[in-house]
Amino acid sequence: ADGLITASSGLTLAIFTADCLPVFLGNVQQGVAGVVHAGWRGLANGIIAAALEVFRSHFGVQPENVTALIGPHIQKCCYEVGDELRDVFKLAPGETHLDLDAAAVNQLKALGVRQISSNGHCTAHETDLFFSYRREKTAGRIMSLVRI
Repeated sequence: ADGLITASSGLTLAIFTADCLPVFLGNVQQGVAGVVHAGWRGLANGIIAAALEVFRSHFGVQPENVTALIGPHIQKCCYEVGDELRDVFKLAPGETHLDLDAAAVNQLKALGVRQISSNGHCTAHETDLFFSYRREKTAGRIMSLVRI
């Protein structure tokens, strides 16, 4: 699954990422939590908007009452992209690196989320802490967990 959301107390949700963004979403007061796997495809196809719509439609939680945390992922410094992604994300002429963090933060803000944090860790160059498919070309993954 690209995203999981629950209001079941004690249920732990998990996703696996390497260079993609784990985006944690929650509202502690109403007991709703979720996590989405947001790579470039997910960001381009609206995974964050879809998750926030579930928060609203199924649990009555409006985006302005959601807290978002973006976990470790490949940062702009290490994410060189080709023409296809430059076009998808409307990068400036000559820009060769994609900032997934900024793309996610901009989407969250545009959707009404006010409390947003990103830890700034880069999976590609922090070799002692994280797996990176782009760096290693192997299937190592990071498990991201959230629980109410």
